[in-house]
Amino acid sequence: MSKPDQQIINEASECLITLSSGDFSQDDLARLEQWKQQSPEHLKTFEELQQFLSQMDLLKAQSLQSQHPIVQKMILRKTTAKKKSASLLWGSSLIIAMIAVWIVSQLPYQRWNADHSTQAQQWKQNILSDQSAIEMAGQTAYNQQYNLDQRKIHLFKGNILVNVAKDHTRPFVVDLGDIQVQALGTQFIVNYDHNQAHVSMIESKTKIYSVHHQFEPIVLETGQSFNFDGKQVHIEPVHPDILRKSWQSKKLVVNDMALDQVLDMLESYQSSRYIFNHKTLSQYRVNAVLPLDDPNAAMQLLKEQLHLNTYAVGDLFTVIQKN
Repeated sequence: MSKPDQQIINEASECLITLSSGDFSQDDLARLEQWKQQSPEHLKTFEELQQFLSQMDLLKAQSLQSQHPIVQKMILRKTTAKKKSASLLWGSSLIIAMIAVWIVSQLPYQRWNADHSTQAQQWKQNILSDQSAIEMAGQTAYNQQYNLDQRKIHLFKGNILVNVAKDHTRPFVVDLGDIQVQALGTQFIVNYDHNQAHVSMIESKTKIYSVHHQFEPIVLETGQSFNFDGKQVHIEPVHPDILRKSWQSKKLVVNDMALDQVLDMLESYQSSRYIFNHKTLSQYRVNAVLPLDDPNAAMQLLKEQLHLNTYAVGDLFTVIQKN
C-alpha cells in the first residue's frame, strides 16, 4: 500500500470544503463526479476524507471530549468558522493540513517496515534463530535484533507471548522504548500500546526497568502482572494456567481492570479505532471473559455489563460513551 498522493488529498479537500460551504452549483457537482471517476485513488481518498469529516460532526453532536488533540482542534475550529471567503480560505488550508496529518497517522508504517507483523484478526508464531518462540496476536509489530552480546525484541505495538530459549551468554530483552523487560525465565505475555504496558508472568521471572527512571526496577514473578499507564505502576496477582489457556483459546480474561485499559487491548484486535474519554472510562472496573476473535461480541458484552453507548462511523471509528 502506498502513501496517498498529496495533490489528490488537496483536491479532495477543496471539493469537500466547497460542498460544506453550501455555495455550489450543478456544474460544481458535475465536476466533482468527473473528478471522482478519474481513478480509484480519487474516489477512495474522497470517501475516506468525507467519513473523517462526518465523524467530526458526530463528536460535536454528542458533545464528546476526545483525547486526541487533532480532533479537539477540529471541533473547535469548525464551531467558530464563518462562511466568508477569507475565513473559507483560511479554513481550507487548516483542513487540508489536518486531513493530511490524519491520513499519515493512520498509515501503519511500523507494521509495514517491521521484521514481523500481524493484522487485527491474525495469530502467528515465529521460531527465532536461538529456538525462542514469539506468538503474536492482533495488530502487532516487532523487530528482531540479535548479536553476540544480547537478544532483543523491539515491540512497536501489540500482543506477544514469549517462550525464551536458554542462553547464559546473551540476555533476552523485550524493548518497549523506555520500558525494558529482561527475561530471567521462560514464558510471559506482553501487551503494549504507546504508554500502556502490561506484562504477565506465566513461568519464572522477568526484570522490568525504566531507562529514564520513571519507576524503580521490578522483578516480576510467576503469577504476577505488571501494569504501567504512563504514570503509575500496579502489580497484581494473576493465575498462570488461566493466562496460558485464555491465550490459546483467544480470550481476554479481565479481573478488576480499568475500562479504558480493556478498550485499549481490544482495539488491537479489530480494524477500526476506538474514540472515548480515557479519564471518564478509567473510573469503571471490568470483570469479564472477552472473545478476541469476535470483537463485536466482546463489545456487546461490555455494553451490557457497563451500559455503554457506541456509534460506528463507517469502518474507521467507533465512538464509545458511558450512559
